[in-house]
Amino acid sequence: MNQSDYDNFVDVMQLVSEQYGKKPSDGLISLYWQGLKAYEFPSVREAIGKHLANTDTGQFMPKIADIIRMMQGTSLDSALSAWSKVDRAVRDVGPYETVVFDDPIIHKVLHDMGGWLMLSEKTENDWPFIAKEFENRYRGFKSRNERIEYPARLIGLF
Repeated sequence: MNQSDYDNFVDVMQLVSEQYGKKPSDGLISLYWQGLKAYEFPSVREAIGKHLANTDTGQFMPKIADIIRMMQGTSLDSALSAWSKVDRAVRDVGPYETVVFDDPIIHKVLHDMGGWLMLSEKTENDWPFIAKEFENRYRGFKSRNERIEYPARLIGLF
């Protein structure tokens, strides 16, 4: 969001707070703004609407993390999607070619697990355990939301 979205953002936050019987302080609105300003206003507004309509969590005032989760999904969602990319690449490309994924966390996790070639050494029986380890490591990096060092390419045999 940019500064020109601020007034609209304040209006939305006041309406949402009113929905839950609350009157937000300027400090609280500022806290939400700081936590969400990296996202586009239409996405934030849509995510708030999804939260309000969510029958599991919509009875509570959304926290910043709730709004972000509505926009991005959970770390488990991301980990499962990332593993799907890795699994497809292993089956389609194999250990011979160098691979580049569109997600740096995939590179970091696979590097930490022993690299691209390590996957080719695993049997079909190992695969569920490799998947679970990948997902757990991926979720850890994703939830910490820190800058990570990772190899730009995962080197294959050729």
